[in-house]
Amino acid sequence: MLILTAGFLFAQEEAEELEKEKAPGGMTFWQTIKAGGTAMVFIGLCSVLAVAITVERIISMKPAKVMPMGFVNEVSELVKQRKYYEAKGKCDGSLTPVSNVLGAALGEMDNGKEATVAAVEDAGAKEMTE
Repeated sequence: MLILTAGFLFAQEEAEELEKEKAPGGMTFWQTIKAGGTAMVFIGLCSVLAVAITVERIISMKPAKVMPMGFVNEVSELVKQRKYYEAKGKCDGSLTPVSNVLGAALGEMDNGKEATVAAVEDAGAKEMTE
């Protein structure tokens, strides 16, 4: 907080100095950046970082990576056929978020509904943090 306050005060001083030198026609983009001083540089770096994180999240959270439909259809068919252990094996062999959650549910089916729900909630919470 102290750094931001100091940067803001420094930027105000620089802006006041540049205001005295300002041309009558207004300021160009680079003059505006320069007038902002260190605070403007900090804001610019934060903006670039935010865009980079957003792009990375969009790429890594594609629905095809999180929940591949081919895998979901295979596991659904096995469950419909009541082949729960085979479905659990499929989930254990896959490294996607949906396979981890479904695998947790299939692993606790023998222990009742409450245990299954708890396992799904735990696995879902774990996947959300990752």
